[in-house]
Amino acid sequence: MMQESGGVKPDNTTFNAVLSACSHSGLIDKGIEVFTFMIHTYGIEPTTDHFSCIVDLLGVAEYLDEAEKLVKGRHVDVDSTVW
Repeated sequence: MMQESGGVKPDNTTFNAVLSACSHSGLIDKGIEVFTFMIHTYGIEPTTDHFSCIVDLLGVAEYLDEAEKLVKGRHVDVDSTVW
């Protein structure tokens, strides 16, 4: 709906809420899509909170190797909450 309205641009908080909702709802594919969209379409660099959500999402789906590759591949400082 935000995209369709044209006047509202999602921010870090918006994406964090959507990623968290995807994680809690088991919407793995949608969560990955939103995470990618956040980075490539809006140019938002993921924060520790974003990584925590996406790692949780991948972990629940038992995609642990993918979660590890994602975090290590971004070369960002993450704290213990992500791991």
